[in-house]
Amino acid sequence: MELQKILVALDYGEAATQVLDAAITLAKGQQAELVLLHCVDYAVLNEVSTFALAEVGPYPRTMGSSYEAQVQRMNREKAVAVEALADYCSQCDRQGISASSHSVTGDVGSSICQVAADLDVDAIVMGRRGRTGLTEAVLGSASNHVLHRSHRPVFVVQ
Repeated sequence: MELQKILVALDYGEAATQVLDAAITLAKGQQAELVLLHCVDYAVLNEVSTFALAEVGPYPRTMGSSYEAQVQRMNREKAVAVEALADYCSQCDRQGISASSHSVTGDVGSSICQVAADLDVDAIVMGRRGRTGLTEAVLGSASNHVLHRSHRPVFVVQ
């Protein structure tokens, strides 16, 4: 199987470094380009609004402030994603790998599958947080979602 374009789903931190390193190794071996993706997860933002409602109650003025805070957090998350993706692209460039970046907002697993389909990539490389049992059932698993719903080879770095 020849891979020309590989989608790499990244977040932040040490795990992302391992995922990117694995993707770069794969890209070098295949002479492929990388498409780096970060998803700003709606679930993180919904946590804020749920806690805000519990703290302040359903008062219009207070909920308006909560909504504004949520929008500001969303904008900060997007800015951090753009900055991190630019750094990851620079790391690829230093190793002679062509890379582009995309940042999307939505459910992580669904977003990865959708971007992979939209960009017609040949494979997906992503990490796994290691959730199991009840935690995985309640919070879900992006890697599990992608493994079962994507029509492309998926490399999960653990």
